[in-house]
Amino acid sequence: MIGPDGRTTGVEDVREVIRAAYGRRQVEFTIKNVSVRSDSPVVTYEEWQTASGVATGRLSTAVMAPASHLPNGLQWLHLHETWLPDRRP
Repeated sequence: MIGPDGRTTGVEDVREVIRAAYGRRQVEFTIKNVSVRSDSPVVTYEEWQTASGVATGRLSTAVMAPASHLPNGLQWLHLHETWLPDRRP
């Protein structure tokens, strides 16, 4: 994953951050403006988060692959996020 700050994080580190944060703070996520390309496994969407009263927004692009052994039948291969204008923390 490449976060909106430009730092690269491996899948195990992302999993650990999510596990460690679970139940510790209230964060609301909203996904908007999803676009799925029919000719490739690329998805773009806006991700909005609100934590401690601060709202941030990022544009995310994910590369996916079919994976019938996983829930929803998809595997995330790569995720790249960028801050939306005027929506960085």
